[in-house]
Amino acid sequence: MRMLGTLCVAAFLMIPVGSTAQDATVEFNLFSYEGLVVSKHFTFDADYTERFGIAVPADFEIDLPQRDDVDLIADGQPGGGAFVKFTYATASEPRQFVENMQIVRGSFPVDPNAENPEMARLQSMDAALRNHAFPAAVQGFTDAQIIGSRVTGINGIDAVELVGTYVDPSIGLMGLRIVGLPHPNQAESYFVVINVNLTLVPLAGPEAFAESLTGQALSSFAYR
Repeated sequence: MRMLGTLCVAAFLMIPVGSTAQDATVEFNLFSYEGLVVSKHFTFDADYTERFGIAVPADFEIDLPQRDDVDLIADGQPGGGAFVKFTYATASEPRQFVENMQIVRGSFPVDPNAENPEMARLQSMDAALRNHAFPAAVQGFTDAQIIGSRVTGINGIDAVELVGTYVDPSIGLMGLRIVGLPHPNQAESYFVVINVNLTLVPLAGPEAFAESLTGQALSSFAYR
């Protein structure tokens, strides 16, 4: 695997966080579920634009897993610059945030004059995620830290993945995963911002993001 940086499990696990108001109510655990998991398919293309009046810069499709113990909320016109946002929350009271996924427009052009245009594009994406996407994602929160980044594969797409952590005062320690998904045939693409409540989704390390609900959804992402 081509590395742009490192993903350090120790840093992911050892960042301290104080107790939160949520601590006394935690009963949900993402990995203890033994029921049926189904998926809801979403397609974003010209038909979506015709139905909702929202331009789609690059057609894509994605499958969102669904379970009885979580509610899936889809927002086709979220604030903050995202194209679409999917949020998971516990189905039972008191409702608690589990994780979310924001799909954000991005432009990642290829430099035909570069010695290795593909790698140059991925390196440019890595810089964009570190210098722009990460600061925007953690704005207003505390103890933000980038753990590392790397080139990885997402359903056949050569992608750039950055992971980190931060503290949301109302929730606690959060895991952050930002993935750049360059379109194979055009500059207009997307990057995905994933926030995970690490109290309810106890990931063993950065690699475990793939096991979360948003991680399962991201693995199905495909340009059309």
